[in-house]
Amino acid sequence: QGKQEGLNLRQALTLEEALLNQFDALTGAVGKNMVRSDTRHFWNLGVQVERALDTIAVLRPILIRRPDPRTGELRRNEEHLDALLGMLACRYAYRSLYQSRPTPEYVARLLLQDELVPRSVLRCLRSLQLSLQGVTTGLQAPNIEAAESPLRLCGQLLGQVEYADLKMFFQPGSGQRSPRLRRWLDE
Repeated sequence: QGKQEGLNLRQALTLEEALLNQFDALTGAVGKNMVRSDTRHFWNLGVQVERALDTIAVLRPILIRRPDPRTGELRRNEEHLDALLGMLACRYAYRSLYQSRPTPEYVARLLLQDELVPRSVLRCLRSLQLSLQGVTTGLQAPNIEAAESPLRLCGQLLGQVEYADLKMFFQPGSGQRSPRLRRWLDE
């Protein structure tokens, strides 16, 4: 009857907004009402892992230097830093801490190592560690040995992120270090 099959853009955006609102409502209900048991810890594990991976996934293409197609010179997509901060709801945090235009080094520090920023990888790892401790509390051998492995790995990763010297990736002439930054973010 002349109607196009599928969703048009307006319908898709309306559906996306409705889904996001429902997910926010579910997250709020969990935070407000869910008993602080293993179920809550497992919920939090999923939330924090997803948040940390998403933060790295959107940060990575902006921080890694790539050859400019016109000049061949290695460049970062620095013009997208403010949009990245807005997308991750971190623009206010950045401006209150740094009071300057976004720079790759400061954005990386904020999103990777700032414990006060809910989206930072360090904050997510700390929360993961707490949830893993909650899940493993009260376990008996041999179950405790199996449960300690993720907790130990989380602690190691937390230490690597917390004590990483990010400055070395952003010093002048650090274009050749982009592969090191890429490998570090991948790990």
